[in-house]
Amino acid sequence: MIDYNVPHGKKLRGLCVYESVLELIEAEKQTEILLDQAKAIGWCIEFLQGSFLIADDMMDNSKTRRGRPCWYLNDNVGSVAINDSFFLISNVFTIITEYLGNHPNYSKLFELFNETFTNTVIGQGLDLITPPKVTDGCPFNFENYTEERYFSIVKWKTAFYSFSLPVQAALLVSFIDSSEVHQKCREILIDMGCFFQVQDDYLDCYGDPKVTGKVGTDIEESKCGWLIIKALKKCSSEQRDILERYYGRSEPEGVSKVKDVYKQLNLVSDYEQFERNEYERIINVIDNLCFDSSVLEIDKTQRVKNVLRMYAKKIFKRIK
Repeated sequence: MIDYNVPHGKKLRGLCVYESVLELIEAEKQTEILLDQAKAIGWCIEFLQGSFLIADDMMDNSKTRRGRPCWYLNDNVGSVAINDSFFLISNVFTIITEYLGNHPNYSKLFELFNETFTNTVIGQGLDLITPPKVTDGCPFNFENYTEERYFSIVKWKTAFYSFSLPVQAALLVSFIDSSEVHQKCREILIDMGCFFQVQDDYLDCYGDPKVTGKVGTDIEESKCGWLIIKALKKCSSEQRDILERYYGRSEPEGVSKVKDVYKQLNLVSDYEQFERNEYERIINVIDNLCFDSSVLEIDKTQRVKNVLRMYAKKIFKRIK
């Protein structure tokens, strides 16, 4: 079960921890114990990710994940996957205690993971309660589909565990525990997480399943995503009628009708402009990041900025 659900993704989050520690700690101070701790925390995040994906796939009735059937669809799994999701989460806190029980920031790491888990569950809940019940013959109710609701879902469901957690964990492993440093980094990382989710929404509709490893189903699942939010802001009354009639329908014809409206509204161009502008904005914020020398040494500040730039560059123009 662990082998099926944990190690087969991009491992962006887990690798970020290890790569960040390598950047944050001077080479001569990179002991074998410290690097093992960084690897352990990286795997903790991948276990957390695996747990979320098992549950998310069941709640969304998804069919594929990472190019294979979702775990719950495997023979003799079904609802047992719920317990498997719990099992993966339980391993996270066991690993933290096993490898970092004597680390000076052990309790802060424990609190960070616990807080992130709670935040993500809140975001998942928002994602689940936002779509209305789809009733045959009735127009789709887009009342909750606002930009404010969308970015609330994204912040809580994705940004904390995908971006804030890996870098903040790396900072703690690297003995950087200043609340000011963590707060300023978190603000930037939350923006990166929102940027990342917009990319995910775009790839769900326009990505190649052979590359992404997942068949996009956001339209069929009535997801409150970036594309539909953008479409609702730009569409004519006639185009809105089409969206209200076909959004949230599982029939291929309905999905095609929604995508036709997206094409008419030139949302691909809007996305490309958003991606470029938001990346440049985030890099500019990183470049201007600074701390008083009493909070963080100049050399350490530069290392923190290097980590943030590295993470931003990893996701810019991604195709999966």
